[in-house]
Amino acid sequence: MSKTAYSLLLLVTTAASTLFSKYQVYDYVVAGGGGAGSLWAARLSETKNSVLVLEQGPNSTCYLCDNSITNNLDDLWTSHGNSEFTTPQTPVGRSFKQIKMSWPGGNTRIYQGVAYPAHPKVYDQYPGNLTYETFQPYYAKFQNHFCNYLNESITGINAADCLKYHGSTGGPMGIGRPVTGLSDSEFFTDILASASELGLTPIADPWNADEIQSSNATVYYQQHFRRVADPTDPSSPRVRESTMSGYTPYSVLSRPNLTYKTETQVVRLIYRNEVDRGDYGLVVLEGFSNTNTSQTQVVGVLYQNGVQTYAVFARKQVVLSAGVLGTPKILQQSGVGPADLLASLGVPLVANNQYIGQNVAEHSSFVAIYKCKKQLPYNLLNFGGIGTMLLTTPYAKHGYPDVQVQLFPTFPVTSFESEDGTSPLLLVYPPTPVANDTTSLGGAPILNFIICRTDPSSRGSFNITGTQYRYTSELDLGWPQDFPTFAQDGDYLAQKWVLDHLRSKLLNSSNAFAQKWIDFELQPGIVDPAQQDGFDLQTNAYTVDLSYHQNGGVNLGTATDLFGAVNGIQGVTVCDNSLHPHPPNQNPTGAMLALCEYVADKLIQRTASTGSQVTDPFLPVGYSETTAPTAPTIPEVSGASVQSVASIVTLSCAFLIVISLC
Repeated sequence: MSKTAYSLLLLVTTAASTLFSKYQVYDYVVAGGGGAGSLWAARLSETKNSVLVLEQGPNSTCYLCDNSITNNLDDLWTSHGNSEFTTPQTPVGRSFKQIKMSWPGGNTRIYQGVAYPAHPKVYDQYPGNLTYETFQPYYAKFQNHFCNYLNESITGINAADCLKYHGSTGGPMGIGRPVTGLSDSEFFTDILASASELGLTPIADPWNADEIQSSNATVYYQQHFRRVADPTDPSSPRVRESTMSGYTPYSVLSRPNLTYKTETQVVRLIYRNEVDRGDYGLVVLEGFSNTNTSQTQVVGVLYQNGVQTYAVFARKQVVLSAGVLGTPKILQQSGVGPADLLASLGVPLVANNQYIGQNVAEHSSFVAIYKCKKQLPYNLLNFGGIGTMLLTTPYAKHGYPDVQVQLFPTFPVTSFESEDGTSPLLLVYPPTPVANDTTSLGGAPILNFIICRTDPSSRGSFNITGTQYRYTSELDLGWPQDFPTFAQDGDYLAQKWVLDHLRSKLLNSSNAFAQKWIDFELQPGIVDPAQQDGFDLQTNAYTVDLSYHQNGGVNLGTATDLFGAVNGIQGVTVCDNSLHPHPPNQNPTGAMLALCEYVADKLIQRTASTGSQVTDPFLPVGYSETTAPTAPTIPEVSGASVQSVASIVTLSCAFLIVISLC
């Protein structure tokens, strides 16, 4: 070999080595570190496999999120969120703001944190052979429940039921009960005492399958995701338990095989055929499976950090946990979705999965507000959450309660965009100091009955509107938009039935609770009987709201198989609230965590058994995003095509020339 040829070979070999160091490789890449992504970070990194979590939000503290008792959602979403607005809904054309908290832990950082499972009969609507019994152990797996610390005389939960439904101590998610005996729980104590007169059955534990199925109308103390300072003390201070604090404390984030990157936005999937044809230069997918369908085999993702776009590869699986407003969007931008939608937008089709982004459900909420005869305090320990009713209306379709009624005192709730219930009524009934109670924020003669239709009739969609990730997506809840249809819709009829049911029990009633507490109905209010139905309909159309309980869009058993693997492509598993095949009939976080514990368990069984911590041959020591070469220059990426940078193409050709010279 001549000296010139040898020098050229050395030069090109050095350049090629640099190219091989271009991209990071992990066993698992998780898109989204929110409510479900925190779970994925913890469970996947329990193996010896390498895990990368890409989270859109910042790596910084949020005092309001983690330590406050109330918070203003409007402030939080404006400064830290990435929220969506719906298309016009209801006959009066209202566009709703859907909160999307873009921080580690997602919306679990700011929500009320009500901790319930789905009703056992919800699982009768699940596909295949999946049943309540399938998921019950996974419910127990994630809990660190108060029944393990407090006596049965306090909790009403015996040791055997505690173990069966709540597991032992040490689960990631702390669950606490309200501090009873304070001034804010007097009204609920009276509701329990008058339960039979109100047509309700009191139960001790809504997680207990036998108890929750004992009646079509139950009432119980709320349970919340809370981290309690001393769990053996029923009055101990507590703060909100998000999935970030529960699943990803420092002991998890410091695992050597877990990398957690914030302020990153996954924009689409990478397919094997893109790599094979040289879009990423001299990349060899060593250790990756080969499905023989390279055009649908996912091997990584493209993500943005600041103005740069990076590629990262996943040997075993890409996990999507970007939520109802993120997971369908990533899939559709990657060419996976309804063929007609993608064709209309010019997105190259990879897989015609007609279910992606469809069958989205929301628990619509309508509030009946009552003026009370006595002051109802709002206590700092209880977040205002004391009690819940589950009711079965004549419009229930599946044999279980279809309406959840949450009881919320003090602040008139006419808008859910601010948790403290900011409304004109607040000017009429402002909170005032509560005598002999230093733990209270104040009290007012207000009791809200928040009526949530938790087995909704309506279904909507979440679809992209353009070829670039930054384009606004279209969130349509599917709520009727004309009054005749709206008036006959099952969601409105169920809420109207509960409204009238409450009136029959609370107004001009002889039961002890109503006599002691209820003065009159503030919202909607009582008018001439001949006009009442029309008045209620109008009020509902103008004031019905979101519960921020959206679910569906990548439904288990249709958009995916029974293990959350996306149909039509390989190498992608989904689990977050978009995976629910049927809406949970209570607050969905508990059901989502059980579902994702199940999916994570099955994925690990399938893929991680032969794994070990990876020594990445492509990743040099000291690699960081600030020093690494970037992916092909694509400020926005769409479809299945990536433009290679010229330097890669040139060096690839030079390498081939050297081989021929040798």
